[in-house]
Amino acid sequence: MHVFKRVTWVKDLAEALPSIVFIALWRGGVGLEAAGWIAALLSAMVLFLHQVSQTRSNPLFLGINIHLLLVTPVIVGIHSLGMHEVGRFLETNSYNGVFVTILATGGLLTLFSPRGFIGLESRQSHLPYSLILLAASAIAAAWSFAFAGPGVLSVALPATGLFILRRVLIAHAKGASGLLGLAVAPVAGGMTAAWLSDGS
Repeated sequence: MHVFKRVTWVKDLAEALPSIVFIALWRGGVGLEAAGWIAALLSAMVLFLHQVSQTRSNPLFLGINIHLLLVTPVIVGIHSLGMHEVGRFLETNSYNGVFVTILATGGLLTLFSPRGFIGLESRQSHLPYSLILLAASAIAAAWSFAFAGPGVLSVALPATGLFILRRVLIAHAKGASGLLGLAVAPVAGGMTAAWLSDGS
């Protein structure tokens, strides 16, 4: 059991690596666009390694890494087409937009994955928990766009809440204590969301 938990925590931290690197580069003075491209490359590598190794990605990290993979190329591409107002709009909302990507990813997983958004073994068991996590993701998205405070409160806090909620729901589904295994993934998830802070 302890070995399994350690493996899970290491996997969660590995999935958080693209965002952690993004934070380090951005806060270290590397340009936002360059940091975004590096994060996109790392996200592509993480997603590819999950595919070839057939390991199961944390669904929340999956949404975050898809967001990191897409956001910089899309914004740069739109600017290159001369659609600068659209590009600036997407850039302004790219921070909070991670919840839209998480929500879209969760919806697709709930509909088409046998493990659902929550990541359980069968559709019958996962559906109620996946729907709860989807609802929480929608609330997190609404909170993030409506809350005009510091990025830590508008993004990192609800993101960490989603990671904690997923742990509690999985523990409940398995009949375990909801307090087990709450430490590392929420912290890693909060770190991945911290880059969404506007620095305030």
